[in-house]
Amino acid sequence: MEDPSTRPHVGAKNLWKQLNDNEPSAMMSRTCLATNGLMGAYAYTIEQQATFPDGSKGYKVTYKQDMGNKYFKTGVSRSYLVRYHLTNEQKKSVALAIFMEVSRLFESHQDSFPWTVITNSGYSAEDLVSNLLGFYIAIGEYSKEKVLKMCHPVSKDTSLKIWDRDGSVENIKNKKFNPAFSKNTTNSDEVVDTGNSCSTDACHSEQKKFPPGFKKITPSKKGKYHMDFPKLGGSSCYRAGRSYKNPVF
Repeated sequence: MEDPSTRPHVGAKNLWKQLNDNEPSAMMSRTCLATNGLMGAYAYTIEQQATFPDGSKGYKVTYKQDMGNKYFKTGVSRSYLVRYHLTNEQKKSVALAIFMEVSRLFESHQDSFPWTVITNSGYSAEDLVSNLLGFYIAIGEYSKEKVLKMCHPVSKDTSLKIWDRDGSVENIKNKKFNPAFSKNTTNSDEVVDTGNSCSTDACHSEQKKFPPGFKKITPSKKGKYHMDFPKLGGSSCYRAGRSYKNPVF
């Protein structure tokens, strides 16, 4: 549930920071190559305002999830155009939509060849759910202490018993942001009578359900407040035989 990254595009806390910074209007750009018989080849850049289909301007937000070490990393990065003048609640909705999309893409990346040769972590039982809890902490909706209280964690002994009975979380795949509940939450090898006051079932007094507080924010539909960052249209910008001060595309 921690969100410790100091890299600008990694971690829910940094995603939330980007959404709240007053960034300038986003520009699309492309580096082009032109040739001249005397000068040879040279590069130049063309730019164009990035806008929504209705012509509204926005700012660019990039979010990334990756794995690896300081020498090598692999992962998923996506950029989006976000509308100006959103309310705080609308920004939370956009943040969750981006966070969920990139989280799923990253888990699929982990769960694909060749990464499955070295890890079985893609879509492990806790991944998306723990990501979601960390998101609510990162944007300041809840404290870590509040999240733990809402989730009612079981004891270490019970956790180890569940692990031994159900197997490693890496072998239990879960592609949803809702938890996969264990059928047996006792700290013994036998299911005990939950009506017994001496029951060792850690959840005997509570219904097993995901706290509704973690569905407080509804992810925004793409296209309403945010969209995939547009690419600069047009054909190849390579021009041969002469130089262009103002190339036409």
